[in-house]
Amino acid sequence: MSRDNSKQNQLIGNTKSNIDSGTKTIQNQEPASDGGKTNSPQTESQQSVPEEKESEQSQFLVGLEYEERTERRRVEYRLENYDGSVSKLPRMTRIVSGEDFYDLYEELQETVDDQKHLSVYELNDLTPSTEEKTLRIDRVFDIELDRLEWAKQSLLDKRSATQISETTYEVHPEAGNQPVEIECHLVETKEGSRLEMTLTGATPAPNAVKEAILRDLGYLLPEPTEVFDS
Repeated sequence: MSRDNSKQNQLIGNTKSNIDSGTKTIQNQEPASDGGKTNSPQTESQQSVPEEKESEQSQFLVGLEYEERTERRRVEYRLENYDGSVSKLPRMTRIVSGEDFYDLYEELQETVDDQKHLSVYELNDLTPSTEEKTLRIDRVFDIELDRLEWAKQSLLDKRSATQISETTYEVHPEAGNQPVEIECHLVETKEGSRLEMTLTGATPAPNAVKEAILRDLGYLLPEPTEVFDS
């Protein structure tokens, strides 16, 4: 592999994995047991597992080629709070592509001091989802309605929202360019002033907008007395 292609070698490119109809496609090539000779990895069809067990048996390589530290911190926060298992990469990690890779794999097995030191995975890109998603922010606050109106307008102004209709706006998340449509309603109830927001857009943009709005609400308003988010 060319040294000039070091950026690819550093393994901070795109996410490398793929799920297709419940089939596991990340394969760990186990060290051969017959004198260092390599057994060809099983095919994708032989590695099939039930879709409901995918999250338990598959491993995913997550890489980020970031330009701003804030982007890296956001991704690190998500990984640190993930319910599953997250581990760091080995000391030396490379992405390799080309013909006759299994010949190279066999040579690597013969080169290392202990074959258990060597881990090799077959990687495939995981295509980002563009499925439309709708989230709701629905909360009651023990404040006057005009103060809730001020908070709502502050949230929209901060995000340079474009008004589409009387109650609908379009914003962009802090990261990414996918627009999110926000429908806002303020309702005065016996319990207090109610904020109802519906956020619709391609994933993962609605999640980013909702998280940012809830964070800002914590600074603008007291704790809600009731929460009906979804």
